Amino acid sequence: MNDIRKCGVRILLLMSLVIVMMIIMTANARALGIAPSMKIINYDIDPQLEGQVETVNARIINTDSRDITLKIQANGELSEYVTIPQSTIHLSSSDSEKEFTYYINLPKGLEPGVKTLYIMASEVNLNTDNALGGMMTITQQVHVNVPYDGLYAEGYVSISASGPEYPVVLAINIINSGTKDIGTLKGVVAVRDTSGKTVYSENISGYNDIGAGSSFKIENNAELKDNGEYAAEYTIYYDEKNFTVSKGFTLGDYGIAVLGADVENFRIGTVARFDINISSGWNTPIEKSYGEVVIKDNDGKIVGTARTDDVSIMPNNNSLKAYWDTENISSGNYVIGISIHAGGAENNIAAKEYPSTIEDDKIIIGSMPEVKNASNPYKIYIASILAVIALILIIALFRKSRRRRN
Repeated sequence: MNDIRKCGVRILLLMSLVIVMMIIMTANARALGIAPSMKIINYDIDPQLEGQVETVNARIINTDSRDITLKIQANGELSEYVTIPQSTIHLSSSDSEKEFTYYINLPKGLEPGVKTLYIMASEVNLNTDNALGGMMTITQQVHVNVPYDGLYAEGYVSISASGPEYPVVLAINIINSGTKDIGTLKGVVAVRDTSGKTVYSENISGYNDIGAGSSFKIENNAELKDNGEYAAEYTIYYDEKNFTVSKGFTLGDYGIAVLGADVENFRIGTVARFDINISSGWNTPIEKSYGEVVIKDNDGKIVGTARTDDVSIMPNNNSLKAYWDTENISSGNYVIGISIHAGGAENNIAAKEYPSTIEDDKIIIGSMPEVKNASNPYKIYIASILAVIALILIIALFRKSRRRRN
């Protein structure tokens, strides 16, 4: 018993140590910051320039007044052009923040587009000057925007969709990434289903004099009726150029419903074939799907299961087949549950339970059989009236008897 207690105490101490370490690491994650967290640099493609030197001032924020040493280094695109004069910074507990400076010597002739590099400050071991594994690192992102010579626009699509009861919010961020202003801009947005049919479209116009390096957002609200998969496509025309950008999205859920099931040509003791009828509100086939049947007795005990083959559930109505061996099953009342797993085994999309009856030559799903030799409802009705009359007579006789006594 003492050994067990000692073992338990050791486990509790170990768990406490792990919790304390997690708390310390979580606290460390909040202890420092770097400002600004992002720096944007616009690259000048003037052919007269031999290069472009950017001086960046940043600050380490010591929120929790820690005593810490950090190593500053650059990673990512253009990191070979970064110079950090003071690559190691020490902050004492009394330092609320400390500044550092680095330089980016951008060469001439960079390819157009956005270049990203990372300035990382990592906690180091004072003895080895190496970064400590598992300890904290804070990062500043630097984006260098290299413009395209002349007229050049590009766009990025974002979509917010929940279900058919709400409009789908379509948006495109348009950026003038060229060196010249755009005079006029117009276009069209279209939403198509998986067959390529256009289910929504709207024209875009009224945008003029867009300066080089500027950006703006255009939003459209699309009313879509059906759940499913779609693609939104923007085609933008500006001056004598154009570009097209698209993005796929899904709307709503699969909309699976169990409509019922039947068993035909059945004899108890043989294999029963369940024909399961379901509907799908999705506009494309749903792969990796199957149905499952669970049979329970009146006590809730599972007495049998059946599973369909893996299928693709098609739009609208479907029929799935499952087979159950009824050997050693007796006639009586049961509960038959049907569930549909669509798009993966973990997705139990729809389920229903049916009070059911198994007889020698049939399985009745969702209804109980007629009770044989049941009482005639008219007889019950007449008996009820007679009982009421008898009760009235008894009350009347009782009152008459009391009057005589008085």
